[in-house]
Amino acid sequence: ITLDEVDVSVINGHVGLYGLTINDLAGEKMLDVDTLYAGFDLWKALTQRKAELENIKLIGATASLYKNRPDSAANYQFLLDAVKKDEAQDDTDSTKHEPAFQFDIKDAQASNLDITWQDRSKPGTYTKVKLDNAKCDRSSDETRIRVNGLTLVTENNKPRKNEGKPNRGAFDAGHLDILADADVVMHHKKDHPTEIELKELQAEDRGSGLKLNSMHCNAVIDKGHATVRDIEIVSRSTTLSIDSVNFTLPDSTHTLAYQSSTVKGNVLLADISQPFAPVLKKFKMPLNLSVKVSGEGQTMRFGDIVVTNPDKRLCVKANGIITPLGHVKEGQQRTIHFNITSMYARKGVKEQILAYFPVKESMMGLIKSTGDISYHGTLTVPKKHV
Repeated sequence: ITLDEVDVSVINGHVGLYGLTINDLAGEKMLDVDTLYAGFDLWKALTQRKAELENIKLIGATASLYKNRPDSAANYQFLLDAVKKDEAQDDTDSTKHEPAFQFDIKDAQASNLDITWQDRSKPGTYTKVKLDNAKCDRSSDETRIRVNGLTLVTENNKPRKNEGKPNRGAFDAGHLDILADADVVMHHKKDHPTEIELKELQAEDRGSGLKLNSMHCNAVIDKGHATVRDIEIVSRSTTLSIDSVNFTLPDSTHTLAYQSSTVKGNVLLADISQPFAPVLKKFKMPLNLSVKVSGEGQTMRFGDIVVTNPDKRLCVKANGIITPLGHVKEGQQRTIHFNITSMYARKGVKEQILAYFPVKESMMGLIKSTGDISYHGTLTVPKKHV
């Protein structure tokens, strides 16, 4: 560990570290910090065994974290081990029956952070997190965190999944480039459930065009359960609203499970064309959507699906299932299956829909010559298209 400068003032109540560098056990630079600063109330520390830290600043930090192999220890593990050793020593200390020394943070901010994680057994791969600015303010009953310019980048050192496949969407979890801003308030009262208010969230994956213009909601978390209410989501021209979603949180015996009230929305399919379905890029017909979403573990279900256009000349009713949601292991097959209980397309709307797609003139003529179209049956997405 090296330091360019240390500034400690007992009278003014602050400590500052400047030019901090920490190397890992292999001698490689693991952490660089331009400024780490904290103010404190010395009187409270001496008389109440409580360190009330304020105006904490972490500025200009760069961290390089890695594992040499998936089964080896991370290069920062020695720091965690040192902390655990100190905690174990405290438990056996003769002063353990005295009131524990407490730490309380009033406000903190961080800026210009750059953290990289690598599994060095997979050359060229990494995950990078960068932060322009974040600020945390605490009072006796709430904590507010505001984040600006949070970037998440992933690189799997493989071609993008849509490379050479013009009909495949650009979204690729191995090549993320997400920029996000957030404003969150946590309400905390003794013997009360935790309440979280997401005042605003904006995010965009710049590599795929997937964009969240705005999201806000309220959540209550209590004893393994969570309820999220008043959810509003805006993505380009698409808006969704959900009264509530109930969650059973995962633990040693349960996987994550959830059940929503009816999701209601106005949807423009062209909004998801670039990240997921380029064939929909010209689909400008606004649609009304209602659906109930539930799931457990790797399975998601859609119930009471109703899709209509504004004048109700198009109506689709269905239910469906997708499983598994995550990575498909070798030998597995993802299932995307929908049971269409009823569908009809009145004269005029079917021609309007087909006009959004490259359809031969002879096919368009055939469709025009037919009357209203109705259908019921099943829709299963073939494995090769998943």
